[in-house]
Formats: sequence, structure tokens, C-alpha cells
Amino acid sequence: MIAALLVLLAACDMKLSSLKREQFEVLKRNVVEILGEEYKVKKIRVSNEGYSDDAKSEYIVDFSFDLAKLLAFLPSSNIPGKLIFQRDSEGEWSCSFNSGNPSELFNLLQ
Repeated sequence: MIAALLVLLAACDMKLSSLKREQFEVLKRNVVEILGEEYKVKKIRVSNEGYSDDAKSEYIVDFSFDLAKLLAFLPSSNIPGKLIFQRDSEGEWSCSFNSGNPSELFNLLQ
């Protein structure tokens, strides 16, 4: 019983890790598409992450990132970001919010 629970928890952690990597890649692609190749994401730092509710159906990742090149009149380091993952009724995780998506990325860079 305990072994089955550990396997289930490990599988959940692996799925969230995979989704985090995937969403960080989305951020990197969007930065280059919006700002240009010279403004690549240089470094991503996770500052806080964890479940936001007792049911463990929502997982939030707070992070910041640096750009490879300075932006005029805008910050180019420690730019804050957020990912929110939600688990549906069948136990599948998906990203419900990525501040690195184009509509949100512009708000971060202001």
C-alpha cells in the first residue's frame, strides 16, 4: 500500500517537472519571438513552488528570469513570472496560466 502511494506521488512529481520544463521552453520561445534573437532568456530561477490547496489540485510556480541583453527603459533581470498547473477530475495535469505567454509577457516587461 505504501509502495503504491510512493509510486503515485513520484509519477505526479515527474509529470509536474515535465510540464514545468515544457512551459519554460514556451517562455523562451515567446521572448525570442517578441523581442528578437538577441534577447534570449539567460537564466530562470524558481523562487517558490507548491500546491495551493489541500486537495492538491493546483500547483503554482513563482520564478524570475534574466535576459541576455539589456532592454531600454525596462528591467532585464529578475523579471517575475508565474506558472499555474491544475489537475482535472481524471487526475491529468495541465498548465492553466503561463505569464510567459504573449498576452501576459508584455505585462511582465512593463
